[in-house]
Amino acid sequence: MTMWYAVRRSLTAVFFTVFFGLSAIAQDAEVKPSHLAVAKELLQTMRADQTMDQMITLILPQQVAAIKMLRPDIPKKALDRFAELFSAAFSRHKGEFIAAAAKTYARHLSEADMKNAIAFYNTETGRNFLDAQPAMMGELTKINIAMATQISKSAVQEAVRQLKKEGHDL
Repeated sequence: MTMWYAVRRSLTAVFFTVFFGLSAIAQDAEVKPSHLAVAKELLQTMRADQTMDQMITLILPQQVAAIKMLRPDIPKKALDRFAELFSAAFSRHKGEFIAAAAKTYARHLSEADMKNAIAFYNTETGRNFLDAQPAMMGELTKINIAMATQISKSAVQEAVRQLKKEGHDL
């Protein structure tokens, strides 16, 4: 397996995980322009562009680690350049992700609900929530990764034990 194939495969998995399965159906769904405009306003109010920047920050070290694992001899200069190019490429697609998210919000929330959410985020409590969100997201991502890793190890061990009991040679 080549390094770039592994990175591409990893990026594909990250894409689907990070964006919570925003599907082609969500992107193609017909929504009223006014409804979509409110969804975009909600995403802007929620600082979705900053959330995307944070996602890039969280994803990038995983991609660099994958490259290092496949190519331990890769020069630091090349890794630094990769990080720069990766971030730029991801940033260029922010608008697409936000547009897909807006369509998803519009499909699942009424205009009134989105307007109420906008009103909330414009309150002091809402702004405090938005200010705390990057730190919470970073912590929760680390917790989720650690828990998923631990649970995966345990689940694999359990499945292997059971398969051996059933006579499967692993």
